[in-house]
Amino acid sequence: MVEQLISEVRNDTLNREVPEEAKKALRHLMNTEYGYDIRLVKEFLEAVYAEGSRIKEHLGYVEIDENNPTYAAMLSEDKEVQEAKNRDIDDSIAGLEAVLEHAEKLGQDDPSLFMPHVYVNNDRYMADLNVAVPQTDKVARFFITPKNHRLNYKISKNDKGALLFTVEADNDLEADQSYTVRLALAEGVGFGVDKKNAKKVIEFGDALLSIPSAKLPEVKKSITSRE
Repeated sequence: MVEQLISEVRNDTLNREVPEEAKKALRHLMNTEYGYDIRLVKEFLEAVYAEGSRIKEHLGYVEIDENNPTYAAMLSEDKEVQEAKNRDIDDSIAGLEAVLEHAEKLGQDDPSLFMPHVYVNNDRYMADLNVAVPQTDKVARFFITPKNHRLNYKISKNDKGALLFTVEADNDLEADQSYTVRLALAEGVGFGVDKKNAKKVIEFGDALLSIPSAKLPEVKKSITSRE
């Protein structure tokens, strides 16, 4: 199957051949082991379908109803775009449901996934799958990740009492990942990190990290529910 996928240019009309370097890249992509944490997928889907859930709203979903003031205020072309966004969000959720069903059939909590890839006529590499593709699905990419990207953090404190997150250093990764962790936490709750300077990101991340564990369920509910 791999040799067949790397031997032809998808959607080609000019009888092109796949470059040798592209074949190497395709083999690497198809040998990359992905994983998906079923516990997290379940938790996400339960939150989506919980009474009063705001998850889809946070993802950009807008109810298509002229009685909905947000939708009614849109220009006609924006309404068409919104309908497409809604379909994408619904498709993302359905894809995760399919992933969960597949894992449950396997009886595994952390199954592996290898993705077929093709070289297309615009000189790009595309995953040859229809559902839950991290490359194109903005929801799936939070749950389906290469297993070798996973990190185990050592947590300690510096002389000022701030939490430090370190990993075993290698040639590609700095040992101190404290800023990256804060950046990820901030972005995860909707803080626009792309337009904030590092100081503000650190301050916001520190605020999140200082929340007592007993308060976390309440914080989570305020983010995901309308109640």
